[in-house]
Amino acid sequence: MSAGPHLAALLAPFTDPADPRGHRFVDVPADIAARVLEVVDQATADSRPNGEQPPMRWLVTVAGELDARLVGSLSHGYLRFDGIQVQGRPAWSALLARLARDWSSASTHAVAEVWDGWDALLPRWAGRASAADSEMQSDDDVLGLWWD
Repeated sequence: MSAGPHLAALLAPFTDPADPRGHRFVDVPADIAARVLEVVDQATADSRPNGEQPPMRWLVTVAGELDARLVGSLSHGYLRFDGIQVQGRPAWSALLARLARDWSSASTHAVAEVWDGWDALLPRWAGRASAADSEMQSDDDVLGLWWD
């Protein structure tokens, strides 16, 4: 089996219902994302797709450590995890600190969104990662970081 159909099958349960083409996926748990990375080109898993975001492998590793979820896309066999979401102050703080330590330029360029919980339909706030910490109102809040 080629990687394309295998990736599509792994990611099918996480297809974003808001994407009519079915290329975006949301709420991917770290264990599924790790399985996905096993079948992609390893250079792709370790690269920085747009020069700003952390490598996908870093996002998946951090997601596993922080009980986070990943978002991304799969189009024409090309996979890209381009966002990570965490819930609660300890996870927010850990994610922002790790990002600043490991990938300071990625921290500068990350778009941040704050959601009222996993089931929220729209973000309550959007801005830069550096300003996100002050936007937390409750431990149910979800912080999403993504890169264009």
